[in-house]
Amino acid sequence: MSTTALFIDLASIGYPIWHMAASDPNPNATSEQILARVRGLLHGQPYAAVAVDSRKSFRRDLDPTYKAQRSSEGRAPLYHQLDLVVEALKAEGVPVWMAEGFEADDVIATATRLALESPDTRVLVASADKDLLALVSDRVHIKSLKDGAELGPDAVMQKFGVRPEQVPDFLCLVGDASDNVKGASKIGPVIAARLLAQHGTLEGLHTAWAEEPATLSATVQSSLAEFFPRVDAVRALIALRTDAPIPFEEIAVERPQPLFETEPAPVTADTPTGQPSPAPEPTKPEPVREEQTTALVPVMVEHDYTRQLEPQTLTEAVTLAKWAMDSRLFGSYGNAPAVLMTIMAGREMGLPAMHALRAFHIVSGKPVLSADAIRALVLRSGAAKYFRCVERTNERATFVTKRGDDPEVSLSFSMDDARMADLVKPGSGWAKHPADMLIARASAKLARLVYADIVMGLYEPSEVE
Repeated sequence: MSTTALFIDLASIGYPIWHMAASDPNPNATSEQILARVRGLLHGQPYAAVAVDSRKSFRRDLDPTYKAQRSSEGRAPLYHQLDLVVEALKAEGVPVWMAEGFEADDVIATATRLALESPDTRVLVASADKDLLALVSDRVHIKSLKDGAELGPDAVMQKFGVRPEQVPDFLCLVGDASDNVKGASKIGPVIAARLLAQHGTLEGLHTAWAEEPATLSATVQSSLAEFFPRVDAVRALIALRTDAPIPFEEIAVERPQPLFETEPAPVTADTPTGQPSPAPEPTKPEPVREEQTTALVPVMVEHDYTRQLEPQTLTEAVTLAKWAMDSRLFGSYGNAPAVLMTIMAGREMGLPAMHALRAFHIVSGKPVLSADAIRALVLRSGAAKYFRCVERTNERATFVTKRGDDPEVSLSFSMDDARMADLVKPGSGWAKHPADMLIARASAKLARLVYADIVMGLYEPSEVE
């Protein structure tokens, strides 16, 4: 029976979110979104740790130009947000490892070495850093932060044209602009992969360059002539260290369960130790008793749920939220408590649980409601005598509505409005499906304008993207 150890590179998650949340009015939007993403990765992973960069790196001592383009002063707000995340994770019992002078990559490489000392352990690394591809093997996979896919040796070969053990030499040749590491000039990824396919290693390439230069083009010979005198210095910046001092034993300490975590299913002979237990088979909820104090507000459902699929108590809602996360169909919510809050928000609006999970979307870490659902709330409330679309073209959408005895109100949104707001970009929904985007924007704005008491604070996805 095997055990999976998960190591998360916090910087790979933090930097993209920091850039995306730059315009968010919430000063802690970055830390909140990072924390939600990390919690989502930790879900169902009992043996996990988060790796954090030290503010100083031994690589900077080797070469003062290393990452010189990254101003520590300019990134002070990001560091503050990362510190908030680290503080929260530690409070939740999550091992967070930082070694003075080492980067998160070195911490993960060290942890991987220690984890593999146990023959029954496999490692999963959640990171977007190319350096860590050097760790990939049959027992070590990289988890993509974009789509959750696991990259094994074949995937590395297919993507970069080199084997995992060749990745350090590959990166030495091509350099790393993000870290200000200069490789061999005029040798890009395609040429580097071809050279390593032919010669195996940098040492093999050096032998060919020194002893059989005619086998290489004049351009490659010239590039290598400049590169090889400094190859050791480049390799020292690229190579991962596996001797970072970390409290590896912390990974075996059981973490406290999240606040809304339901009791896990028992481990059976068919369930590998350390793996998430399969979600239990749905059972018919017990009838609601009068003495229960966790009853939920009844949902306005027109259908006859003879199987009582809707949760009737908070306990049942918590269980449903956990099953939803275990199903992996609602991973964008990050964790089971977020799913539960979505169910509760839908319940407030009279939406059944599955309707709520389908109607709500997570965009840039914020819950938003589809425009169809916003219009449905208005119509189902009974407050509108009508709420209809009277104009739909690729240039303009217009909706009209009448509430009680109030005068009719109309609202239009045009492509000129979208262009003025800098919404129309190549490849975006505004460029591909302008009529649909116009309908969504016009109807959502009109709903908030006239029916604020019903849809207050609800926005459709394109309004927050």
